[in-house]
Amino acid sequence: MEKLNQLKIKIQGLEQALSKLTAEFERATQAKLKCQQEADLTNKTINLANRLVGGLASENVRWADAVAGFKARTAAVSLQSDLFIIVIIYCYTTRVAHDTYMYIHKNVQLRNSEYKSTRIAQ
Repeated sequence: MEKLNQLKIKIQGLEQALSKLTAEFERATQAKLKCQQEADLTNKTINLANRLVGGLASENVRWADAVAGFKARTAAVSLQSDLFIIVIIYCYTTRVAHDTYMYIHKNVQLRNSEYKSTRIAQ
């Protein structure tokens, strides 16, 4: 009987050790699961960041092409604007020159007619 009691005590000690080890194992398993979830979340964040960087790189190429196109169009518009301004200046100066010519011609004719009329009266 004494042997049976010793075995029961030994079994109780082993069961207590088993329950401690089981609790410790569960804590370790939960910690491992938490670490795994954090690692998965970090990997997901890294993948999203890589996609974002890749997308931004392609946007950089697209924006560079757009800027080059805008510069080319601006140069063409600038040339057109310059030509338009030259034409406006030419038209203005031609009009002023024509008006000046007409003014001078009219005054010369007027003076000539006045001169002729004064000469005839004499």
